[in-house]
Amino acid sequence: MAEIPVLPTAIDNVLDAVDTLLRAEIKTDGLLEGVRQVGRMSYELPSPPFPGVWYYAGTMKPVSKNGVRNRWRMPVVLASLTFSDNPQKGSEDATRIAAAAQTTLLKSGNLTCSCVSLTEPESFEPAAPIDRKQQMYSALAMVMVEFTALR
Repeated sequence: MAEIPVLPTAIDNVLDAVDTLLRAEIKTDGLLEGVRQVGRMSYELPSPPFPGVWYYAGTMKPVSKNGVRNRWRMPVVLASLTFSDNPQKGSEDATRIAAAAQTTLLKSGNLTCSCVSLTEPESFEPAAPIDRKQQMYSALAMVMVEFTALR
């Protein structure tokens, strides 16, 4: 049986697995073929090359509290980012990329992390323009991840 990580390590393990799984699909015939960049969203990161996928952990909630061993539910937010002078194409591409990123995580089952017990779709927001010129588009997909960690 795998060792149960402490909470900060479990969060890092989940997000590292998300990165690995998404990057593995940036290949010919991969679900994210054509995506140029995948990155963990932070204030230090510049805008990724288009098209790109950013991801981050949302607000976590405990599912069970059993002393030092707790189960947590953590949303992983996936944001696609595209650029196009054609609004229909920009919107369709952003929606397709966010859906493919969500599918990538869901098909893995446990994100290849021994502490993860469940991944399920949480929400999906189709693409919309995010700039005044309506050339940048983003769609958001959320995957709920349930995992066990020590305090």
